[in-house]
Amino acid sequence: MMICVSNNTFVNIDGDEIYINNKKVPDLPHKSSSVNITTINDRVFVNGYEYKDGKWKRTLAALWHLFF
Repeated sequence: MMICVSNNTFVNIDGDEIYINNKKVPDLPHKSSSVNITTINDRVFVNGYEYKDGKWKRTLAALWHLFF
């Protein structure tokens, strides 16, 4: 289980399930053995994807947080 809290955003990863503010969200498009979570200004980035409009999207900002 991994938990990340920032401002008003709460991210919980339990096995293959991801919850943002206690609501289950779709699985990441790409499974990985490691997890990189960043939350900034209520935006959630996980492993190079950004959760936006109810979907995981590969964005430049998400890649930035993954690599830097």
